[in-house]
Amino acid sequence: MNLRHALLFTSLLCAAPLALADADADVDGQALYKEHCAKCHGSDGLATTWRGYLFFARDFVDADWQQRQTDARILRRINDGPGIMPAFEKSLTLAEREALVQGVRSFRPQ
Repeated sequence: MNLRHALLFTSLLCAAPLALADADADVDGQALYKEHCAKCHGSDGLATTWRGYLFFARDFVDADWQQRQTDARILRRINDGPGIMPAFEKSLTLAEREALVQGVRSFRPQ
């Protein structure tokens, strides 16, 4: 297991359960996703952009990954910014970060 995987595993083990409040209805999660996430994760969530390949961005359309993740874990990753990804805890409001969680969830296969 490399250091990146060890850190990811440790952060997931330490993640306390977290209840997400309903995202503010005035916050457009899709617009925030396009602004902050699409350049690496792709507008389609598949992470097939050159930045996605370069930085090993997460494919949000992966049904297994979507199934394994809780909203709290996704929010933690948005807050902390794993690897090269920027942390958004101080630059976005809680409502905006929760809307981004829903933006990520919108790629969940039906």
